[in-house]
Amino acid sequence: MCANFKIEITDPKMMEIMKAALKASDADADDFSLLVKNKGEVFPKYIIPVQTAPETFRPMTWGYPKWKGTDVIFNARSEGAMESKMFRDSMLRRRCVVPAIMYYEHKTEGKRKTKYYFQLPGKGIMHLAGCWEMKPGKRLPVCAILTMDAVGEQADIHNRMPIIIPPERVDEWLVESIEPMKRPTLWLDCGSVGREEPAQMSLFDQNY
Repeated sequence: MCANFKIEITDPKMMEIMKAALKASDADADDFSLLVKNKGEVFPKYIIPVQTAPETFRPMTWGYPKWKGTDVIFNARSEGAMESKMFRDSMLRRRCVVPAIMYYEHKTEGKRKTKYYFQLPGKGIMHLAGCWEMKPGKRLPVCAILTMDAVGEQADIHNRMPIIIPPERVDEWLVESIEPMKRPTLWLDCGSVGREEPAQMSLFDQNY
C-alpha cells in the first residue's frame, strides 16, 4: 500500500467522527489542523481520527517509530504481524479502524509513474483494519494499517492493498477479547473485500 490516503473532511459522517475524536481526553483542538490544511490528504506522521471501540474515536499519529532514526512504519503486513516484535502486542490487544474515503497507489511503466486512487462503489467510507500503541513520552498513540495481497484488478497496479473491513464486521474487529485474534485475519471475509473492491481511476500521470 502506498503511503497516502484521503479523508473527506467535508463529509457529514466524517465530520462527526473527527468531532468525536477531539473529545478524547488526550486530544488537542489543533490535532487535525494539518489534515484540514491538506484538504484531507494524509501522509505518514499525520494525526488522524481512529476508531478504537464501538462509537469510540481518538486522534492518533499514523506510523510506528522505528527503533532508530525518525522514520516510521505505517503499514503492517497482516501475514506476519502476529510474529512481529513491533506489532504482536498491538494485534492481540489494541486493534483499530482507520476511516478513509480513498487510498492511492502508483504504477510504474518505464519512466512513467501513474497515480491511481481506489474508492468503494458509492464513494462510502472505507474501514481500514489497523492496530495501535501508546509509546512512552508521547501525548498521542501511534497506529498502523494492515495490508494483504492485492486482489482483482488492484493487483495490476500494486501487489499490496489495505484490509478493508465490511461495515457490519467493524465491531467484531474491535472486540476487546484476544480470542478472535489468535488468527487475526483469517476470519475476515476476503470474498466480501473482493466484492467491495474499490474502483480505480487515474488522477494524473507523472514522469520521473
